[in-house]
Amino acid sequence: MKQPLVRDKHFYVLLTLFIACTVFYYFGELVTLFGWEALRWEIFYTVHDLHRMIFLAPILYSSYYYRLRGALLANVISLLIFLPRAFLVSPYPDATLRMVAFVILAIAISMLTALTFNERDKRNKLTEALRQSEEKTKRISAEWQTTFDSITDLVSIQDKNFNLVRVNKAYADTFQKKPEELAGRYCYEVVHKTSCPIDNCPHERALKIKTSTLSEIFEPSLGVYLEVSCSPIYNEHGEISGTIHIAKNINERKQAEEALQKSEEKHRLLSEYTWDWIYWLDNDYHFVYSSPSCERITGYTAEEFVNDFSLLQRIIHPDDLALFIKHRNSSHESPDHGETEFRIICRDGSVRWLGHHCGPIITGDGRNLGRRTGNRDITERKQMEQKLEEMATHDFLTGLPNRVLLTDRFTMAAALARRNKARLAIMSLDLDKFKTINDTLGHDAGDQVLKTVSARLTAIIRASDTLARVGGDEFVLVMLETKRREDATAIGQKFLDSFAEPLTIDGKQLVLSTSIGVALYPDDAEDMETLIKKSDAAMYYSKGHGRNMFKFFSDGDVRLGGDHKSGA
Repeated sequence: MKQPLVRDKHFYVLLTLFIACTVFYYFGELVTLFGWEALRWEIFYTVHDLHRMIFLAPILYSSYYYRLRGALLANVISLLIFLPRAFLVSPYPDATLRMVAFVILAIAISMLTALTFNERDKRNKLTEALRQSEEKTKRISAEWQTTFDSITDLVSIQDKNFNLVRVNKAYADTFQKKPEELAGRYCYEVVHKTSCPIDNCPHERALKIKTSTLSEIFEPSLGVYLEVSCSPIYNEHGEISGTIHIAKNINERKQAEEALQKSEEKHRLLSEYTWDWIYWLDNDYHFVYSSPSCERITGYTAEEFVNDFSLLQRIIHPDDLALFIKHRNSSHESPDHGETEFRIICRDGSVRWLGHHCGPIITGDGRNLGRRTGNRDITERKQMEQKLEEMATHDFLTGLPNRVLLTDRFTMAAALARRNKARLAIMSLDLDKFKTINDTLGHDAGDQVLKTVSARLTAIIRASDTLARVGGDEFVLVMLETKRREDATAIGQKFLDSFAEPLTIDGKQLVLSTSIGVALYPDDAEDMETLIKKSDAAMYYSKGHGRNMFKFFSDGDVRLGGDHKSGA
């Protein structure tokens, strides 16, 4: 592109030429002006009429560099320079004609020159533009081919008749051919090794529905699963001329999906057929999943737990709710596994014990998805533990505390009495002539007597007192807060009165009595063993002095080691 006139170096060349031509043209007048007439005529006749032709230099120069606009401008400038002299100064009558002829010649030459170079410029520009376009086309084509071949999926372009038009390198390498060797061949012959299109052919479907399709097929010839995307190609008339196929090897994905499906099925079988109740809580304590076992254990369905995340908290026994919430909050913030036990209230109102264990669900990239939880119905185990505990601390026949529990209760009662500066009463009871019942009516009848007596005595004592069976027909009572002897006397008398009513055993009425001995804490002793020895001594005293009575050890006439009559 040409520079603006004033900023172009050729402008200054033209300016110099015009100045030189003007000086030469008016040289004669300058000579006359300065009195150099002899010199003027000599030079004038030497150059003759060539002084007009000098103006062709700037005109042609301008035509070459500025084409038509330069030629016209140079001619106008030239005329403005030499016309005044030609019409006004020249003494020759034919000067005007020569001037007109020169002007016509100069214009013709300059215009022809300008047009010639202008056409040449157009041709050069067109040639350069064509060359650049071809190079750009080649570059784009090469880039497209490089991109086409860099795609790792199998890419092919097919015409409407199933002929392969173009394939990428991955496609050709898969079938161990060169791309040009596959061009023109039927795609089903190359891929499927068949003589006709396969059923549900993606190419046919895309041509039929005139839109893109996506399908998965297993290709036996390659032994792989392919995800095939097929899209129609439209020509400049808007008609479908073929399709483009992109086939992706999804063998790894299918294997992963199959492995995942097997894993999910395995876990589904484990969770749905296990006897335990399994569930998954997210980080907001909402149910993501609950196994069907929840309905067998709680009476509520899995859908109810998933749709109502607060249901779990509502069915937990009120006495265990605080423990459960503390465990849930602490375990939710911990990466470790946690265990606890709590009771729930089922839909039918029954109470069940659950053994609860939980752990975090951590993904491979370290994200915490919540907690997985297993809950086992341990109601029977709890009941058995309770029974075992009762067997260890209670009398199997009567259900009363045994000596182990009695010792524990006395220890706590003594500590309380010591702190409150209070008294305790220890009573020893022994049934009178109980051996006769076993010998005459049998041990079963004896057991019934013991159960009945135990029930009567238990109904008399306070809830804070402890009545224990410590031998065959021997009982010991620990009375709390016995401020006066009279308190123990009142209970002892009630015990004696309870035997006034006959016992009915196997249809027979039996009249029994008991002998009672009493020792006081801390008056008589401060340890249970000594207190029981002293209460036993008082009880034996009662037995030896007429039975059906009670006696305090502190009365003064009771001594340790007194006789205990067999069978009494």
